[in-house]
Amino acid sequence: MRMKLQLTKTLEAIPTKRFRVYTAKWNRERLLDAILDFGEVELSEMNEPGFKRRKISRDCIDPRTRREVLAELRKIEKLFGSLPRVNFEENSKIPIYSNEELREILRETRKRAEFLLMLKDKKLAEKKLKELENLKAELLKLEDRIFSSLSSRSDLKGKSCEKSYTKIFRVLCKLDIHFRQLFELAFAAKRAKADPIRVQRILEKATKIAESVKRKLEDLDIEKTIFNQIELKLNEILDCLKKLQKLVQSEKEKESSLLGEELERLLVSIQELRELLADTGNSLLTKDVLYPLEEVVSKYVEEARPLLEKKRKLEEEISFFKKFKTNEEEARRLEREFWDLVKRLVASSMIPCRGELSQFIYESDNNIAVSGWVPETLVDSLERHLKSRLGEMVDFRVTEEEGPSYIELPSMIRPFSLLTHKMMGYPKGGQLDPTFLVSIFFPIMFGIMFGDIGQGLTLLVFGLILKRRGGRLKDIGQILVPMGVCSTIVGFLYGEMFLKEIYDPILFSPVHEPIKVMALAVLFGLIHLNVAFAANITNKVLGGEYLSILSYGGILTLMMYDFAALAAYKNGGDVIATFSDPLFMVASIIFFASTIAILLVAKLRGHGTMEGFMEVIEGVIEAVIGLLANTLSYLRLAGFAISHAAFGMMVSAIVGEESGISPSFIMVMFLMNMLAMGLEGIIAFIQATRLTLYEFLTKFFKPEGRLMRPVSVQFQVP
Repeated sequence: MRMKLQLTKTLEAIPTKRFRVYTAKWNRERLLDAILDFGEVELSEMNEPGFKRRKISRDCIDPRTRREVLAELRKIEKLFGSLPRVNFEENSKIPIYSNEELREILRETRKRAEFLLMLKDKKLAEKKLKELENLKAELLKLEDRIFSSLSSRSDLKGKSCEKSYTKIFRVLCKLDIHFRQLFELAFAAKRAKADPIRVQRILEKATKIAESVKRKLEDLDIEKTIFNQIELKLNEILDCLKKLQKLVQSEKEKESSLLGEELERLLVSIQELRELLADTGNSLLTKDVLYPLEEVVSKYVEEARPLLEKKRKLEEEISFFKKFKTNEEEARRLEREFWDLVKRLVASSMIPCRGELSQFIYESDNNIAVSGWVPETLVDSLERHLKSRLGEMVDFRVTEEEGPSYIELPSMIRPFSLLTHKMMGYPKGGQLDPTFLVSIFFPIMFGIMFGDIGQGLTLLVFGLILKRRGGRLKDIGQILVPMGVCSTIVGFLYGEMFLKEIYDPILFSPVHEPIKVMALAVLFGLIHLNVAFAANITNKVLGGEYLSILSYGGILTLMMYDFAALAAYKNGGDVIATFSDPLFMVASIIFFASTIAILLVAKLRGHGTMEGFMEVIEGVIEAVIGLLANTLSYLRLAGFAISHAAFGMMVSAIVGEESGISPSFIMVMFLMNMLAMGLEGIIAFIQATRLTLYEFLTKFFKPEGRLMRPVSVQFQVP
C-alpha cells in the first residue's frame, strides 16, 4: 500500500481542497502548534462575515540572524537526525532573545555540537590531537626562526657560554615566572597556616613546580656554570618544602609551632632565589640587546597570534573531550545542555514564523478561524490531527473548490523539475506530473548522442562532486549523474572511450553504420511518443474527459500511429511497400474512424458544423504531417551520435593511430576531449531538452496548475 501511495505521489499532482477551521479563542496557541506540526497545508485569506484579521506585532530578530539560526538548525538536523518540538501554548515560558543573545547561543551550540561529535567519533578526536601536535611543531619552528635572528645582534659579557643569548634569555624569563608562582604559593600557605589541609595542598603544588624547574635545569644543553648557584638555592627550597610537609602532617604541637617559622624562612629563600636570578641575567646581558629583542618579540607575537588562538581552541576542545570521555555523568550533562540550547534556537526561529502565520487567523467576538488548502489524500489526517490537539472544540469544514497542486517528488527525481516545472509550469491537481518520465528518458537521449565510456565517467564524477558540494549546484550534479551513467553504458555498446574506438562495438559503430543508429533513433522516438500519448489518455481519464480520448492524441491516434510504424518497420522503410501493406490499411481505417470521432465529439460538445470541420482539419494535419515531423525529429539523436564519433576519427587523424604515450599526445587528447565535452556535451544537452519540451511534453502536459506551498515553505519553518 505504501509503495502504491509513493508511486501515485511520484506520477500524479495531487489535487487540494479548501478547508476552514473554527475554534474558541483560548485555543489560539494550540491551533498554531497543530498547523505547524502538521505542516502539509497552505494557509490563505478568508472572507467571512463577522470575522476580521487579527493585528500582529513584528518580532525583533533581524533577518540575517534568523538565517544563521535556520542554517545551524538544518545542519544539526542533518548531523543528529531530528529537532526537538517546542510547545507554545504558554507564551510566558517562551523567552524572547535579542540578536546578541541569539548569536551567543549559536556559538555555545556549535561548541557543544563539536564535543558531542568528538565523543561519538574517535577518529575526529584523533584528528584533533594530531592537528594540535602539528600546530605545536609549527609554533616551535616559528619561535626558533624568529628568535634565532637575535644571535647575530646579541653580545655576551661572559665567554663561558658557547650557546646563543636567545636561549639563555628565554630560560631566565621562564624561571622568573616559576619562581614568582612559588613565592605566591608560599605566601598563601603562610596566610592559611591555621588550616593544615589547605597548607598541605599548597605545599604539594609548590613542590611539583620546584621539581619541574629542577628537571628543566638538568635537561638544559647550556653551560651549567651559569645556573649552578640557582640550582643550589633551588635544592635548598626543595628540602625546605619537604620539611614543611612533614610538619603539616605531624600532630605534635611542638613541631606544629615551627610551621610559621619555616614558612617565613621559605619566603626568604624564594626571594633570595629571585634576586639571584636577576643578578645572573644582569651579569650576562647588556642593555643594547633589549631593543632588538622587543622588535623580535612583537614580530613573533604578531605572526603567532592566529596559531596561538587556534592552539587554545584545540586544547580547550581536547580537554573537554577527555573530561566527558571519562565521566559518563558529565557527558550526559553536556548532551542535555546541547539539546536545551537547540530547543532555544528552535523556539526563537519559530517566533517570527508564528507571527506571520498569525496574520491568517481571523477573529470574531468569541471564536477564531483559519482557512487554506490541504491535499485531498490528507483531509482525514488533518481533521484527526486537529481534534487530537483541540478536542471537540473544533469545527472542520471542507469544500470542493479547486486549489493548487500538491507535488511531492523523491530526492532522486526532484532535480529534473528544472526541465518541467521551472521551464513550463505545474500540472493541475489530478493530472500526471511529467517529472518522473523526464527523469527516465532525458538521460537516455543524452547517452545516445554522447556515448563515450571515458567522457561519461568524467561527467559522472563531476556530477558527484557537484552533488556533494550542495547548494544550488546540487540539483545540477544530480542531473549530471544519470546523464554520465547513460553516456557510459552507451559508450560501452559503441566501444568508444575518450574519442577513440578501443574495441569492436557490441551494438554498432555510429560512424561506420549510420543506418543502424538512425533506426535506433527512430525506434526511441516511437517509444517516446507512445509514452506521451499513453500519458495523454491517462490525463483525460483522470480528468473525466472520456470523449476526448477519441480526439487527436487519444486512443485512436495511438493505434493508428503504431500500426503505421509496424508497417514501415516490416517493409524496411520502403514507402510504396508500406502503403500497400495490410497493417497500413488498418492504420488508414483507424485514421478515418478518428476523423468521424472528432466530428461526433464536436457535435456532442455543442459545436457547430463548421467548427467541427475545422477541428477535423486540425486533427488530420496533426495526425499526418505533425506525427511524421515528430518522428523524424528524433533523427537528431543519430546525427549527433555520428558527429561525436566523427569528431573522434578527426582527433585520431590529427594525433595518429600509433602515436604512443608521449607528453604531446596526452596534451592533444586532453584538449580534444575537453573541447568535445564542452561543445558537444552542451549541444547534446540542448537537443535532449528540445525533444523533451517540444516533441514529448506538448502531447500531454498542460501547465495550468499552481504549486501548493506548505507552511514549512510559506513561513520558513525550521
